[in-house]
Amino acid sequence: MARSAADSRRPIANIIVLLLVYRSPLLALIPLVTIGMAAWVAMQLLALATLIPGVHVVNISQVFCIVILFGAGTDYCLFLISRYREELEFGQEPAAGVSRTVRSVGGALVASAATVVVGLGMMGFAEFGKIRCAGPVIALGLIVGVIASLTLTPALLRLGRKTVFWPQRIRYMAAPQSRQIWNTISHFVVRRPGLVMIASLVPLLGMAVLGLCVTTSFRPTGDLSPQAGSIRGLDVIQNHFTAGETGPLTILLVSSNDWNTPAGKDLIARLSMGFAYLPNIAEVRSLTQPLGKPIAASETKPATEAKLDFKQFMSKAKLNLGSAMNELTLLAAEPHYLSKISEPQGTQYVTRLDVILKSDPFDGSSIETLTLLETWTKDFLPGQAEAMGSVRVETFGVTVHSRDLGKVVARDRFLVNTLVAVGVFLILLILVRKVWLAGYLLGTVLLSYFATLGLTALFTMWLTGRPFGVIEWRVPFFLFIILVAVGEDYNILLVTRIMQERKRHGSVEGLRRGLAATGGTITACGLIMAGTFGTLMLADLSTLKQIGFALAVGVLLDTFIVRPLLVPAFMLIVWRDSEPIAYAEQEPLHLAA
Repeated sequence: MARSAADSRRPIANIIVLLLVYRSPLLALIPLVTIGMAAWVAMQLLALATLIPGVHVVNISQVFCIVILFGAGTDYCLFLISRYREELEFGQEPAAGVSRTVRSVGGALVASAATVVVGLGMMGFAEFGKIRCAGPVIALGLIVGVIASLTLTPALLRLGRKTVFWPQRIRYMAAPQSRQIWNTISHFVVRRPGLVMIASLVPLLGMAVLGLCVTTSFRPTGDLSPQAGSIRGLDVIQNHFTAGETGPLTILLVSSNDWNTPAGKDLIARLSMGFAYLPNIAEVRSLTQPLGKPIAASETKPATEAKLDFKQFMSKAKLNLGSAMNELTLLAAEPHYLSKISEPQGTQYVTRLDVILKSDPFDGSSIETLTLLETWTKDFLPGQAEAMGSVRVETFGVTVHSRDLGKVVARDRFLVNTLVAVGVFLILLILVRKVWLAGYLLGTVLLSYFATLGLTALFTMWLTGRPFGVIEWRVPFFLFIILVAVGEDYNILLVTRIMQERKRHGSVEGLRRGLAATGGTITACGLIMAGTFGTLMLADLSTLKQIGFALAVGVLLDTFIVRPLLVPAFMLIVWRDSEPIAYAEQEPLHLAA
């Protein structure tokens, strides 16, 4: 239901933004038709991909595939349409205008899509199955989207000719003009690049400091709202009982000797009492203390013998009811705490100890206690278990699962993030051919990522009521990959236009013209992308709300701070010494064809 609600609103949000940008119903339909066809083809390809052994498409993969298709695909269409309009305003015929448009921006669009495809494709190197399959699947959808944008969109523009701009008219002019607001912004940036850079960096750095304090949670109930019935019921249980009752740690001891012997019971009793003295442990339940406290049996007998001598047992019960109840409890505990495995090399005897923690099973303190228990059984148990021979220890429980998942995700996150950063850097280096510029473009998006993470932590604290800094583990994982890739989209589209204008007008004026020319289009793209990602907040799952907020805010930071201010200001500071600055008396911007 959450998925369908968000998906149904996504095209509506795109239509509204497209109508506001172009004020032309026919022109607004072209991106929607293109992306609609691309989405249908992508879903069919995803269905076929599931036939490949080892490929699993989970719901979140399909959601992200649609989201990125509608967001990035619409952006690509907008850039084509914007450049097509420039060509018509300069006097080109529709056929020639479409051809020149594809040649002018096709390379930039392919490079922009490549950053996202490379970023998502790197997830294929992850160990965790859901992550390993999700990235390439989403990347496949985006490949379909960029192909459709470079083929179907130009074809529709060519068929529609100038009529697609109705009710607006194409005005012929010596050169297309940019919007006045971006003329003003571009003049301000080239006049005060140092001030612009400092004013942009300060708020981003402040939010990035918060982002560095974020930790991830692997709580399986983290997807649900705090008002969900299961969450409220869990809170009631943990408020009235020991928190660890909802997920005890189970320690299995395996030996070739029977545990239901005096030597075995003695070791179990010593372990049970010893574990109980460790910090953050409420109680330990085992064969010798199934109720959490030691039970003194009046007589120790194997289970089979006690069951056969029923008359004797009843006689004892009449004489000493308390002692009989203790023995009955111990007899009833044996099937639960004892087992054996028949193997070719001999019978293996197994006993279990249930450790109840004082803290929630998914808290960091529970993982610390788990580590302490594993260290103790590894380092000290062999010296105390000589009577039982070689004892193998295995630990199970939701805390173990959470700890192991955290380790796998941490390794995957480091590997994938590194590969994404390297891959995007190489693409930028090939495009701009300057190490300092490629490094700076990557650095600005990384700064935007940490700033977004800090804002997301504040949002999550308000949404879930949890302490600041704890967010669901999927949020930083997907945020880094998508935001770094999508953020570089806008940087690439800006920088390629600046490079084109620099060849004609020099560094300063070329930068100003490139910023003014792309400002309106990139802003519209950013709003569409943020709106598309924002529809994820309509979902019921808390994780999708967090991811939707994070991606929308991250795109807006890139759109309104990083791309129009931070990137051009730094480029101008580096370039300004290479040639004189002569911009104060410039006429309003006129772009070359």
